[in-house]
Amino acid sequence: RIGDWFADLFGGAADELPVAGAPPGTFTGGAGSFIGWLLIMAALAAVVALVVLAVRNWMPRVRDGQEPLSEVEVEHRRTASQWAGDAEGHEAAGEWKLAMRARYRELVRTLVDRRQVADLAGRTTRELLADLSHTTPDAARDFESACLLFELPWYADVPTGPEENMRIRKLSTDVLAAAVVHEFDPALEVRAARIPVGTGELQ
Repeated sequence: RIGDWFADLFGGAADELPVAGAPPGTFTGGAGSFIGWLLIMAALAAVVALVVLAVRNWMPRVRDGQEPLSEVEVEHRRTASQWAGDAEGHEAAGEWKLAMRARYRELVRTLVDRRQVADLAGRTTRELLADLSHTTPDAARDFESACLLFELPWYADVPTGPEENMRIRKLSTDVLAAAVVHEFDPALEVRAARIPVGTGELQ
């Protein structure tokens, strides 16, 4: 049926070809047949390409279990270097609020990679502080200050600028320089996802 449809669609063009013995309105015979089938194949390839592009753009990003990733999970999977690149771009543009957020996310991702906090998406600053107090007690105070620098402009819309940016970068350096007492146990990550905040079970 598709072949007949394309034959009807392009039959007029085939009729104009000087092919001896080819019945009018068909792609049979010589150059007319060859060009006709090329047109059919090109049209089918174009339709397939359009369908593939439409499906790719429509389908959400999925994890192995075929569940769509939330925005929080997508951000959680970004690397520390990606966040650092964002921060540098925002700093160059004078977008200090966005730069503060990117510097904070860079620090958290680095702590996750070093197994100093749980590798769980959507952790609050309080939960992260509890994790770090367990693995790296000497870094807890500096991390708490870095969290405050991030929360004030981002959640309370307090003005922030180059001075605060330099402070969080210095605090991040100090946090990462502190001695690690324990690496975060993957088994604790399962517990951390269930334990209510403030129970102190990870302290």
